[in-house]
Amino acid sequence: MEKMTVAEMWDYLVDNEIATEAELSLVTCINGYNEKAMLGVLYARTGYNDFDQLNDDEEEEGEGEE
Repeated sequence: MEKMTVAEMWDYLVDNEIATEAELSLVTCINGYNEKAMLGVLYARTGYNDFDQLNDDEEEEGEGEE
């Protein structure tokens, strides 16, 4: 996966119901609108350190379903 922008990370977190707009707004008001803040939310909600880990795990889960 190619590197995501902070805006893409935000959209991914909201679109996949990992966090709400309000939650992300609060976190970024406190920690800044940056990659580290987005990765912190991802880790707090999923236990994954980056979006690649999350996507790899989703792909592995889907392999057995045919």
